[in-house]
Amino acid sequence: MPTLNLALVVAALLPAQQPATGQAGARRSLLGRVVARDGEPVTGARVTLVGRLVPWLPVLGGLDRIDLESDASGRFRARVLPLRPYSAWATWNDGSGLHATRVAEEILSGKPVRLVEAGHGGMRLRVRVTGLDQWKDRGPFRLRGLPPTANFVHLPVELDENDEAVLPALPGGTVAIDVLCGDGSLLYSASANTSRFMRGFMADWRARKTGKRSAEPRDLEVVAVPPPVAVRVRVVTKDGVAVPNALVRWRSAYLSYASSRYLASPWRNVWTSGGHTDASGRCELKLPLAAPPAEDKGELVFLSVTADGFATGYAGWSSGKPWSNQSFLAEPTEELRVVLDRASPLEGRLTRKGVGLAGVAVVVKSYLSIRHVGGGGGIGLTCPIEIVRTDEHGRFHVPDLPPRIDEVGLLAVLPADLRRELVPDGPLPAPTLALRTMQRGRPNKPVHVELSDLTVTRIEVRASDATPVRGAALFAFRVPPGEHQSARLNERSFTDAHGHATMLLPPNATRLTAWAWEHGVSTVDVRAKQGSVSVKLEPLAIFAGRVVSERKEPLRNVSFSCSGRGTTAAAGLSAESLVTRSLPAGNVDDNGRFRAPYVHEPGCYRTIRFHYWNDGIVHTFSYRLEGKPRDDHEVVFELPTKK
Repeated sequence: MPTLNLALVVAALLPAQQPATGQAGARRSLLGRVVARDGEPVTGARVTLVGRLVPWLPVLGGLDRIDLESDASGRFRARVLPLRPYSAWATWNDGSGLHATRVAEEILSGKPVRLVEAGHGGMRLRVRVTGLDQWKDRGPFRLRGLPPTANFVHLPVELDENDEAVLPALPGGTVAIDVLCGDGSLLYSASANTSRFMRGFMADWRARKTGKRSAEPRDLEVVAVPPPVAVRVRVVTKDGVAVPNALVRWRSAYLSYASSRYLASPWRNVWTSGGHTDASGRCELKLPLAAPPAEDKGELVFLSVTADGFATGYAGWSSGKPWSNQSFLAEPTEELRVVLDRASPLEGRLTRKGVGLAGVAVVVKSYLSIRHVGGGGGIGLTCPIEIVRTDEHGRFHVPDLPPRIDEVGLLAVLPADLRRELVPDGPLPAPTLALRTMQRGRPNKPVHVELSDLTVTRIEVRASDATPVRGAALFAFRVPPGEHQSARLNERSFTDAHGHATMLLPPNATRLTAWAWEHGVSTVDVRAKQGSVSVKLEPLAIFAGRVVSERKEPLRNVSFSCSGRGTTAAAGLSAESLVTRSLPAGNVDDNGRFRAPYVHEPGCYRTIRFHYWNDGIVHTFSYRLEGKPRDDHEVVFELPTKK
């Protein structure tokens, strides 16, 4: 059974408007408009739309990229694939500098989109890479930029003879910058902010900290690749026998401060080959680290070790402490010892009416935790995603899962023709289907999923005034009887122009959540074999206000974010997901005003934090939302303008 690992795949951009694979149906119209911060239309803005078959899994291909320009009224029209969520942004230069909008997500055909200029302006960055002389054997080098979009897309950039390059115009916010080796593998990753205001603020902050101001222009981002640090590893069996020719790969969790957004994501190609073990099971890796990982201020480093006939082993360092086999070691060591267990493959089969389905991609997502000696918590690791395909009998084989894995999720990616067979009429269901989520140890029984057991459920979503809702996002969760916890079943689906969608749901207890920013959110429980469901969205609460100084003057350089606690029955999501979606981060307008929709749940609270940026100093003020929602109720906050 062939196994495809993301670390071995380099996803390439397809030309604009090239048909994407795995999606049925003719293209549909998408209308949009680009506006500046003052609401005026923008002429000649470069608009980019990107959409994937599965946004977070670029190895499956199916990227559809569209580039066009806005007209004299700021409007644009694109031809997009139906029921596919796109990421969209726009950039333009009016002589005063580069301007960029925020990224708009879940853009669908037939649902107009408004791209609004980001609050703090944009900047086209020049990148200078230093430290490459110490890595000459890995060249020639090049860059790629990754904008903060839900649909993964990378933009390749060539370095000149001075190891410099200019990034393409990107949407406002934090972007990742990868330094790639000659073989396409990742050497180092950094992050940069394209906001003109944020780059000026950070320059002021550094000047305050160091006592001197940099002479470098603000559009220059310097990526300093650290020198090689030697890391020695020895791979053995449980009996202490050396394992030769084992592949050792590595990744760092803190290559940049954007690690949580870019580097911790399982679809990012951040696992790099470090070499193979010799006859004695030893391997010396050369890693670009700011300090040796065994030092207290060393970086968080993960290693994965694979060898034929063995389960994948994991090891590494956290805050200078070594760990292996999912436990921290009591004593530091100069040579990290990794013990491999014999493989115990996970077997499965995918059928329809008893006949095996051949060639279906099965995505394997696994997670493990590393525990401190004697208890007291630990750290977590999302393992590299693997993709296996079913054979002619519909069987699949996952050969090398760690024996003490904490969680394994299996998803099948159903081709469009199979989804059309399952749903002869109506909107196509989402391409991914969860087969099983297993926790706390390895399963003993093979996984068998019969597609005929699934129920084709037709869903109608209406707003509180009973009108159909186009573009509502739908999530399905499996909720075991008597349990509050739930497992997500598939990629989100979206309603069409009539408010209709189709989902493939299992026969056991299922919770369905419908979400639309303009209309609200609702959750319903779906009974076994229920063929149709109607969902009425509950309106979102509105939190609005104005940020002023002690003199009651509006403040402009203010951003806000949210956190919260409480049950999540209203949306059927985890607390983190619900809070993130229920009160988005953003910036106040020129008059200090803000407006944010959020999900209100009885017995829960949300905390909104305002950050005022001034002369290299950040002032923070928190306000707690409790009890009855503040619908259209303006609240005035007083923030100091001086430290």
